[in-house]
Amino acid sequence: MTTPTENVVAEWRAAMEGVTPGPWEQNRRFEVGRAISSDDQSDGMTDVFIDVFGDGKKEDAAWIARCSPSGLSDLLALIESQRAELAASQARVTALEAAMKPFASVAERYDAAEHVRHQPSITNYAGSLTIEDFRRARASLSRSTEKNDG
Repeated sequence: MTTPTENVVAEWRAAMEGVTPGPWEQNRRFEVGRAISSDDQSDGMTDVFIDVFGDGKKEDAAWIARCSPSGLSDLLALIESQRAELAASQARVTALEAAMKPFASVAERYDAAEHVRHQPSITNYAGSLTIEDFRRARASLSRSTEKNDG
């Protein structure tokens, strides 16, 4: 199953198939097209395929030129890259949540046993953990779960 973002990216990529490749540029007469680079007198001219008219023709022509396949490809690549980064971050969060669950359960058991008067402490070669460490783990898990549910 694809996500809405993946669908939009695929739709834009499909829409660009067969379109005049970019980059496109805007010339002085608010025409948009490809820059011609050749060894003859047409070097530097624009191979015009859109004439822009109207009150906002300068801005419209600049916008159309920016939306060339090369400009949109860069934008779509950025979206795909950020989606990959987000997926990797979500996987790290899931792993951290799983690692914190045993600590949160210690706080649950301690707080449920009202008759316990001493503060449990777990000591090992890395140092000492107190009930407050376990409560922080539980609170972090709770906030993480709320964000994921909301």
